[in-house]
Amino acid sequence: MPSGLRDSALTSLSEKVSQCRRLSWMRCAVATMADVARRAGVSVSTVSYALSGTRPISLTTRRRIEQAMLDLEYTPNAFARGLKSKRSHIISLLLPARPGSPQPSSLEYILGAADHAQRCGYHLMLWTADVEAVDDLTQFAGQGLVDGALLMEVRPEDPRIQVLVDAGVPFTMIGRNADPAGLDFVDADAEQTAEAAVEHLLGLGHRRLGFVGGPSVRNPVQNAILQAVKRADAGMNVDLVQVEAECSTEGGRNAFAWLLHSSPKITAIIVANEQAVSGLIRASADFGRRIPDDLSMMCLDMPAHVAELITPPMTTAGPSAAEIGRAAVDMLLRRLDGDVAPARQLLFRGELNLRGSCAPVRDADHQTASDR
Repeated sequence: MPSGLRDSALTSLSEKVSQCRRLSWMRCAVATMADVARRAGVSVSTVSYALSGTRPISLTTRRRIEQAMLDLEYTPNAFARGLKSKRSHIISLLLPARPGSPQPSSLEYILGAADHAQRCGYHLMLWTADVEAVDDLTQFAGQGLVDGALLMEVRPEDPRIQVLVDAGVPFTMIGRNADPAGLDFVDADAEQTAEAAVEHLLGLGHRRLGFVGGPSVRNPVQNAILQAVKRADAGMNVDLVQVEAECSTEGGRNAFAWLLHSSPKITAIIVANEQAVSGLIRASADFGRRIPDDLSMMCLDMPAHVAELITPPMTTAGPSAAEIGRAAVDMLLRRLDGDVAPARQLLFRGELNLRGSCAPVRDADHQTASDR
């Protein structure tokens, strides 16, 4: 090969090696916003505007920036952005862990909140410490890792509330405590949902009712069922037996046996403990009570996809858990954006979803249309 051509080839090869080394270094090193700007042929501030959305960027420019980010495998540094904005864009969801948790209905709240938070530019972090672990929560809340919090499984007297108030962490409750004055919350309308459930069963002719709650069921739910029965009892002679069940199949079995012992002629059961439903259904079969022919059963706050998997499909009453989760995020984000309005308190009406687990009572005097 002539020397001139050889020198030219070596020079070209050397340049390619240098270019490969530069690209290799940029991919091995952590790419910066300045690297993205150089590759896209724009200023660093334009890249920043494209990421934050604070100023309009032309579609052509945005595509060049996005392609540069892909080429360089650039990931925006959320922590660094948080230092500048004094926000982490992280919301903590406080859901105490316990055996058998979370229930399918709890997952609906979580997924609804998480999806909506992400669409709004926030991440949802699950905190599963027990309600009584106030020292852990105090330390966590004081670290400034989260912008706000969502509280689930709210107890009538919930110590987490005061911890967050003292730490200055904005929060919204999914549910409510015994005295929610001055506090933001989103919740199911327990009174309206209970009214709908009881009226439906009474309309089918049932007069001997059972209610199965659970350790985590809040007093408003049980009280709402009791009050709905009392309001309807005038001239109907309605009997209601209530029992608390563990959140398990065995808990449902035990609850059914207790109900049958307390009220042998019971014809309908309202359940506010979805993890006990399988045990209730199995026990009803063991005792020779066919659903819905001999016994009607309805569950409060059970997701539709779970209700459809049960045989027969479970009639349910309650609002959309996912919708409540989304509303809680919206309520919290308004506070994070500086809303200082008085406490917002939102109740969602429950819907009656008729499937195959309820039927008219087997009594010639009360024959109405089945909901099957």
